[in-house]
Amino acid sequence: MTKKLKIAMFFASDAKQAGGVQEHVYYLAKELENIGHHVDVFGTEKNLLPYKNYHPIATSLNLPLPSGNWGNLTVENDAGKNILQYLANNKYDLIHVHEPQIPFINWEVMKLTNLPKVTTYHATWDLDSPINVLNSFIPLLKDSFLKQVKGSIFVSKRTKKCWEEVFSQRAVKRIIANGIDLNLFKYKKNNNQKLNILFLARIVPKKGLQFLIRAFEKIIKNNKNITLSVVGDGWDKKNIMNYVKRKKLGRYVKFYGYVDKEKKPEYFQKADIFCAPYINEGFGITLLEAMASGVPIVGFRNDAFDEVLKDYPNRELIVTKKNVDSIYVALTKLINDEKMRSNIRQWELREVKKYSWKKIASEIEAFYFKILKIS
Repeated sequence: MTKKLKIAMFFASDAKQAGGVQEHVYYLAKELENIGHHVDVFGTEKNLLPYKNYHPIATSLNLPLPSGNWGNLTVENDAGKNILQYLANNKYDLIHVHEPQIPFINWEVMKLTNLPKVTTYHATWDLDSPINVLNSFIPLLKDSFLKQVKGSIFVSKRTKKCWEEVFSQRAVKRIIANGIDLNLFKYKKNNNQKLNILFLARIVPKKGLQFLIRAFEKIIKNNKNITLSVVGDGWDKKNIMNYVKRKKLGRYVKFYGYVDKEKKPEYFQKADIFCAPYINEGFGITLLEAMASGVPIVGFRNDAFDEVLKDYPNRELIVTKKNVDSIYVALTKLINDEKMRSNIRQWELREVKKYSWKKIASEIEAFYFKILKIS
């Protein structure tokens, strides 16, 4: 009989906000519980998702980053002050820490407990980004609190590349992708009167909406029977909306703001094409959402997309980044070829099964057993 583990899982992303790490922890813990393991989840206050066995041990302080994202620090609350004693009393088999680089609670857990540890890295950054100041303290992380790490998981090849300086030579390393809720995201044939292009992301420069808008402006010169749905919020939204108004594109471009994960499937199911002009991604979660919904993808080439879409049947639709003409050509080709859209859809619905949370959790369970030397 396979041993059932008692796992303490920590994450530092703000639990009261939506995000890829928050969803990753939620689904992973849920699936591990379904397998038969016990998972206690430790995070920040006021959790948005209904984590089982949740312990709010920290307050999150959000900080703007040069990349256009938001980072955060975690400061222990009253419950957090007793966390080390709690861990000692509850006799866990292992500790799984997501984003161990984020101060301060994760740092304390990494440094002061002797239980076997697994770390998962989610974040990436451009090699020319100002956030590369991280490189100056990465060696310090290795020396100060990674000595007890038995295994490290990276959600993509690019994530591994960004964090490779942190690796303990003794730790087992694996790339295990994010998963997708295939019960939530699924294909549903739409009855659109107009072909609908979907953009869904934070509206910040690194997500590339500014390039898509300019390409779309060219598209509607020859095709008025088309719309662009923009789902998301961000600090660059006002600039984009001003551009749309100035260019008189309001009839064709609709802004829907932020939507929660329960409503996102509706927007994918109403889309004919998903356009992801992201300049850089750690892992393409929205690609999986589009694939599970059977929506053909056009996007900018980046490391994460090359990984998820390495077998994409129409690679010419994944184009040179920051290039308006290339995204215009790719969109036009897909708009005009219904058979291509159908062929891509069939491939997506087969391919996305590799990313079910049940499968991902099974891979992580096997990784736990490996580092704990459990057969």
